[in-house]
Amino acid sequence: MKYLVAIFLALVLMSCADARFYRIKGDMTADFRIKDAYRVILYTSANGYHGLEMTEDNNSWKTKIPAVSSFRYFLTVDGRTYLPNCPQKENDDFGGQICIYEER
Repeated sequence: MKYLVAIFLALVLMSCADARFYRIKGDMTADFRIKDAYRVILYTSANGYHGLEMTEDNNSWKTKIPAVSSFRYFLTVDGRTYLPNCPQKENDDFGGQICIYEER
């Protein structure tokens, strides 16, 4: 029973995460939980920072990205720069910060 409770709590905590990246058959998907947004665009070093329009389903914004093991990224939400909760960040060249993704 303790094992099931631990799994349930882990799933609940993971569902609260702002950003998630996962692979299905070699393709990589970016998935962000953002409430009350009308337009979300992902910018990533994986494609030379060309904006990728994201599609929304129940506050979950998704898009496919090039499948690489490490990249930098940020978003614009309704035209404003947005940095999601991410475990690794670094200073960018414009006085702000940028997220870092590294596959484990």
